[in-house]
Amino acid sequence: MAHHWYAGHLLGLGRPTDALAENDRALQLDPFSFPVNYLRGIILISMHEFDRAIEQFGRLSAINPRSPFPHVQMARIYWDEGRLPDALAEERKVAALDHSPHGTALLHDQEQILLSPEDGILGNPNFFQFG
Repeated sequence: MAHHWYAGHLLGLGRPTDALAENDRALQLDPFSFPVNYLRGIILISMHEFDRAIEQFGRLSAINPRSPFPHVQMARIYWDEGRLPDALAEERKVAALDHSPHGTALLHDQEQILLSPEDGILGNPNFFQFG
């Protein structure tokens, strides 16, 4: 785990390339470690390697299919890229895995933003028109 911790430190110092290399050393020692795989995805996001980050979080969800955390990150990436149906699909996975009131409320809010016929992004073609 020392490589993993050092990778997090390097990321905090603004050295994501070094952080990725160090984290990959940790992956060589423990390829199924949830924290190490999760940090790899976070590092890739910080490097704006969004496709690689989505692949990483997909692998992570296969390692632990009951965890909502990879889906949270994938939804975040999809939102940022404007891939709203994909974001909503990931948010639904989060809600299915996270039975807390927070997870349910988050999904409800996201669905309202996307799907409301009057106010939603997907239901209103004029959503982004101003003035």
